[in-house]
Amino acid sequence: MEAPIVTSGSGIGSVVGHFLGLSYRETTMLLACSAAAGISAAFYSPIAGIVFAIEILLPEFTIPAFIPLLLASATAGQ
Repeated sequence: MEAPIVTSGSGIGSVVGHFLGLSYRETTMLLACSAAAGISAAFYSPIAGIVFAIEILLPEFTIPAFIPLLLASATAGQ
């Protein structure tokens, strides 16, 4: 059930990243934020969105990566 949500959110994030000329690392972070926001909005579960993005999409977990994920997921969950 979450596949279309993650695919559409990540697709939008990818297009925006390429349009703005972001680096690979920044585009990956944008993909993770948009996927976390999609999961959060669909299931009203911000923590699940963050965990999904960290577990599946991000190659490494750092605190600076956690903050944008938290903001995107919390905003979409409202």
